[in-house]
Amino acid sequence: MSSCHPSSSCSSSSKKTDWLLWGSATIIFSAFVLAFFASHLPEKINSLSQAIIMLMHQMWWGLALGIIAVGLLEKVPREFVLSILGSHRGLRGLFRATALGLLLDLCNHGILLVGMKLYERGASLGQTMAFLIASPWNSFSLTFILLSLVGWKWTLAFVFLSALIAIISGLVFEKLVDARVLPDNPNTIQLDSDFRFFHEAKKRYRETSFNFVFLRDILLNGIRQSRMILRWLFFGVVLSAL
Repeated sequence: MSSCHPSSSCSSSSKKTDWLLWGSATIIFSAFVLAFFASHLPEKINSLSQAIIMLMHQMWWGLALGIIAVGLLEKVPREFVLSILGSHRGLRGLFRATALGLLLDLCNHGILLVGMKLYERGASLGQTMAFLIASPWNSFSLTFILLSLVGWKWTLAFVFLSALIAIISGLVFEKLVDARVLPDNPNTIQLDSDFRFFHEAKKRYRETSFNFVFLRDILLNGIRQSRMILRWLFFGVVLSAL
């Protein structure tokens, strides 16, 4: 395997411009600028600009919360994530991942960012898919809305059936991994038998300084780690508006 020493060729390849990300972001930014000149724009350009702005107004809060969640997960060691979700495949781990998805109040835009980070932190492919499928259907706010619209019986049925679909889907993906149709998560680690979640959490909490640098790192890491998903979300906004 050839090694890459610091040189002009290597540095230029490592800093290759992500045209999809920056091109889509530029179009979105331009749409907000053009909104100030709506009365002077051609009808089609104005319609495109308004469509992009409408979509971003619907998505921005989910993206913002997702980026913050990714930044926070970057600070959480993998052992803690696996301790919560379970380090072994099977129904127990899928139940935990589904329960986490049911509780997390994020839209499908933000949940993609969190699911990506959970997978990086060691969640199995089945757990990641169960989490991604369960979460956009359910949240605290949606549950209260459903209670007021359809009553508690249909709300419980909705929550139960959506969780069931998530668990079954997770089982399917785990079977595909076992059959080597899909690759296993290379980020998975084995927890020490003497690992104690609350003891370690208290220790880490005492060692952490909650200051401006901590908050800055959460934001910057969240943006940096989310670029892979943001590029497709921004591109999707442009395509939808077109």
